[in-house]
Amino acid sequence: MEDLPSPSQCASDPRRLFEHSGTLAGRPFGRGGLPTALFDGHLAGLVDDLDDLKTAVPEPSPAMVSWALQYLQVAVGFDSKEAVMEAKLRPLLDHILPDAQWQQSIQGGKPEAHARGGIFELKNESGIGGDPQAQSIADYEKLIADPTTMWGKLKNKSCLPTVLITQAGPLLDVSVAVCAGEVLVDHLFNISLRYKPFGLADQVKTVARLATCLKKTLDGLSRYYTNLLETTAAADMTTSDAIITTSALHLPAPVGKPVDPTDPTDREANMHHAVFVALGRGVTQKIPKDEVVIKFTESYNADAHRALAELGLAPKLHFHGHVRGGLQMIVMEKVVGCTAFAHVSKHGALPRRVYHDISRAITTLHSLDLVFGDLRLPNIMIREQEANGRVALLVDFDWAAVEREGLYPATIAKTGEWALGVAPNGPMLQEHDLYCLERLDQKCNL
Repeated sequence: MEDLPSPSQCASDPRRLFEHSGTLAGRPFGRGGLPTALFDGHLAGLVDDLDDLKTAVPEPSPAMVSWALQYLQVAVGFDSKEAVMEAKLRPLLDHILPDAQWQQSIQGGKPEAHARGGIFELKNESGIGGDPQAQSIADYEKLIADPTTMWGKLKNKSCLPTVLITQAGPLLDVSVAVCAGEVLVDHLFNISLRYKPFGLADQVKTVARLATCLKKTLDGLSRYYTNLLETTAAADMTTSDAIITTSALHLPAPVGKPVDPTDPTDREANMHHAVFVALGRGVTQKIPKDEVVIKFTESYNADAHRALAELGLAPKLHFHGHVRGGLQMIVMEKVVGCTAFAHVSKHGALPRRVYHDISRAITTLHSLDLVFGDLRLPNIMIREQEANGRVALLVDFDWAAVEREGLYPATIAKTGEWALGVAPNGPMLQEHDLYCLERLDQKCNL
């Protein structure tokens, strides 16, 4: 973070920020990390709220509606200098950002405003003075790098959840960030504020709802940081500790490795996927007091998983449920062994038993009118020792769906490993599984 250019330089040339090795903020394509909602309940709540503002705030308060109208009047106006627009917005934003410090210099930068859990950046017009969102992310990184700031003092005790609010003329953006070895940023919401003779009341209420959600989150983060600063004896918090949101689990590490939360290499590797090894604490009968695998994903077919787990053709499924932030959490048996992909890479061919087990698994799913969809070697586990007559298991039921109802992901790459007819957002057919099963047959010993 210390080697990152200044926030103003990042605003003028955002590429210097987004391609920085310590920043995962969604640009360019492929540069992203785990969802920030996994690290902090305040941010997870904000993700849910902004996904459906009318449900989160059915009717904003009269005071907040009045605030929103004043904010909109400033945002749609024209100011020759940022300082003029800031002077108009400051008394309004002080209501949202508790105890904000304005234009205070830090090592390597000077944020427009920062408070406990929030950062604000401003450009009086879009395109003039650079990208305020990039500048707010750079502000965040510089605040962490400065040992005299709250962020710098707490970086070993917290993932430093922070809301980033930016205004460029009438364009209002909201993002969130955490520090988990690397800085992870999610963009949540944007709105172009314009005067509308028809529909003005609805726009004002939208801004009021947004402000209500932001104030709730930032008030919660202010209390969180206040408590953390007062708890001087708090133990250092690793990135790994921040990920798990349930008291039944702790000490995550990458799948296939021993549990070692003190290994910085392991912690860094965790940021690039959402599958971990954890220890069950034995506080619930559903999750054993043993190493288990936990996974966070947007979609998952737990019924397909359970059907195969009952036959020993998938890991035991201990838990499946929705968590805040729009994700699903799966806790399953940790299988001792390796993937079929790793086995082929090392030995060149798979045992014939693998084909027999996976063939039965696919036949079982097809009898339930399901398609597995992603029958590739990385999604087949081979046990070190046979269990209940089985040696191979299917894992990763993210795509599994009812035939013709399920659709392949829009991001699926059309390569030779897929059957003819497989296409982005195309219908999933059982014949596609059979094609992949034939390819698996060819990779097994006679």
